[in-house]
Amino acid sequence: MWARARARGLTVDPLRLEAEAPVHAVAQAIGASTADVVFLDFFISEAALRALYAAAHGVLANSEKEPFGLVGLEVMASEGIAYVGRTGEDYAVPYGNAVVVQTDDPRELAAHLTFLGERPELAKRIRADGKLTAERFAWPRIIDGLEAAWGAAQRLGR
Repeated sequence: MWARARARGLTVDPLRLEAEAPVHAVAQAIGASTADVVFLDFFISEAALRALYAAAHGVLANSEKEPFGLVGLEVMASEGIAYVGRTGEDYAVPYGNAVVVQTDDPRELAAHLTFLGERPELAKRIRADGKLTAERFAWPRIIDGLEAAWGAAQRLGR
């Protein structure tokens, strides 16, 4: 499973903790690892997931298979930096509230990561704007609009 990473000289550490391990246990296990790649091989609690999103330099939330972009919004709600694809995440503004990748080339991800690493003020602003975006897309705020759209669609079908 990790042969490709190891073939490129990367070390891999599969971490196995109890299901829904507390945030501090997850953070401690990751912090104790010296590996280049840490694979979390257990069910991660929502609290730990949010903490990971917020702590990371970025979270790849490319919804090629899930075209609604919910993972990107979850990352934004946690004040993380969402790296999203160019389709399905209509809420994403490149370098406004997210990083929008255009290709499947990993060098593009590395270039964005380097760019933001050199501009901590921009990364901070993306995190703040992303959180505001996620708040605008919270279910209680959009349900009225969805119901209105459904009503309009029903009237068209008559």
